[in-house]
Amino acid sequence: MNKKRLLNMHATLATLAIYAVLAAGSGPSGSTVDQIDIVRYEADDHIYKTDGEADYGKKVKVFLKNRGRTARITVDVVLSSSQGRWKKRASTSLESNETGPVYLDFPEPDFGASDIMISKVEVVSADPE
Repeated sequence: MNKKRLLNMHATLATLAIYAVLAAGSGPSGSTVDQIDIVRYEADDHIYKTDGEADYGKKVKVFLKNRGRTARITVDVVLSSSQGRWKKRASTSLESNETGPVYLDFPEPDFGASDIMISKVEVVSADPE
């Protein structure tokens, strides 16, 4: 075999190997971020205990649906208010085709905060288990 043909064969094999690696996690049986649906999210008033005293805050629930394989799913949530903006990260495990919540605690806004809203919800990873 000549050198040019051998190099072309190696390049073709390398390309196929890259496609195989990329496709392994993105097919119907894989669990990637694209296979996680954010069903809904909500922020509820919550009383936290800080230094033995009651402290107002928000508990955010994000409901996720996993359309892929069983996976550990991580989400980022940003909560904003008149008092600032806070970002939290949390994870949960979901079986294939399971819907379930992930909870995030935001004790930062106090009772006097206004315009409290969830400004961002993002699935950042879905690692097969």
